[in-house]
This record gives sequence, structure tokens and C-alpha cells, in this order.
Amino acid sequence: MNQNDQATFNKLSLADQKAEILDWFNSNYVDPVECLPFESAEGGYQYIWGGPYEAFEVIDGRFGGIASVDLIAEVADELNEICVEWSCRPESD
Repeated sequence: MNQNDQATFNKLSLADQKAEILDWFNSNYVDPVECLPFESAEGGYQYIWGGPYEAFEVIDGRFGGIASVDLIAEVADELNEICVEWSCRPESD
């Protein structure tokens, strides 16, 4: 995120910052059930596009130092209710 993007992000309301983080996350990561092959003999989902990723780690990697840790944790907690291990979206490669 460049300085102009950071300044714009910091001017957003907390709700809009949260929406921005969620939009970014959902554009780049997906619940494995939606796109990955599952092989029980191989131990479950086959992370062919990268992963598994934890929501907090990837959000903190992108928005750490820009968004508050509390906001990052809140968004990650919401995402963890859906899925605890995420895959990159195939089109994000």
C-alpha cells in the first residue's frame, strides 16, 4: 500500500476500513471448500494455489501498521467463523 492509499485508508470510518479489509481479503483468498480438491487419503484439501493461510496473518501482512491490531483481529475473528484455513484464489496467482 503506497502513502496515498494509506492516507485514504486512514480517512475512512472504522466501518469502511473494515469493509476495505474484507473486500481485499475476499478478492485474494477463498474458503477451500469452494475451489480445492479434497483427498481424504492425502490428508484433506490439496492447497494447489497456496496455503493454508490464517486470516489474521495475511491481513496483518497487508494492513499491519495501517489498520489497528484490534480491527485486524476483529475482521480475522469474523473470517475464522467461516473458515480457519484459507487458500489463495486461483485467479490471484
